[in-house]
Amino acid sequence: FRVVKRRPEELLMSFDLELVSRSEFYRLADTDPKALSEIERAHRFYYLIMAGWGGEARYPRFQTSTSDGGHGNRLVGALKTLRKRIEPVHERLKTVIIENLDWTECIERYDRPGSFMYLDPPYPGNGANYKHNIRSMEEHSIIAERLDRVQSKWMLSSYDTEEVRAQFRHYSIVPIQSSSGMRSSETEARVSGRKRTLNREVLILNYEPASESNAHSLKDSDYIPDQGALFESSSGYKALP
Repeated sequence: FRVVKRRPEELLMSFDLELVSRSEFYRLADTDPKALSEIERAHRFYYLIMAGWGGEARYPRFQTSTSDGGHGNRLVGALKTLRKRIEPVHERLKTVIIENLDWTECIERYDRPGSFMYLDPPYPGNGANYKHNIRSMEEHSIIAERLDRVQSKWMLSSYDTEEVRAQFRHYSIVPIQSSSGMRSSETEARVSGRKRTLNREVLILNYEPASESNAHSLKDSDYIPDQGALFESSSGYKALP
């Protein structure tokens, strides 16, 4: 992220004449990132997450496919539009603050009236290989207890389970459905002949969501560029007591 923020042109140049190959993928996977420059580390990271299955950098596996529109590997398609992918990220990151804090410290530091927090912790019972995981409901109950005391408006995403609904029963709960897996789009599922994996999830809010008739669209004025913070105006939301 530091490279995308400060040195995007150098990162783009590092992919000039780049090819997608299994041998290069595993050469980069076996390379110690500590021995690389900042640009080389960013190049390695992007190559591995785009050319590997599921964007999994810790357990890299080279991706091949015959049902992804003819590319065979996501990085092949990404290299064709790399500038269009990188430049918007650079523009967005130019004025934000990136924190690497314990979640409790982050809430403590930025919680204040008028702010908005979106929380996307590892879901309870997930099978992902996160470096820092929160799999048990006991751990998620600690999150719920801390959120009971915040001054901000907040939104949290999780699985749609009886335990999650019971834990956050005093808040607004909005069910949503998402798809996951390498064939998450309808087109990919249709081409491959395999069904998408549908996930039942919820968004939990400490305010009442706007109805469709008066849904609030965030304006440029809702962004505070020098702090990287996102604020909501009160026109479309009603705070819960």
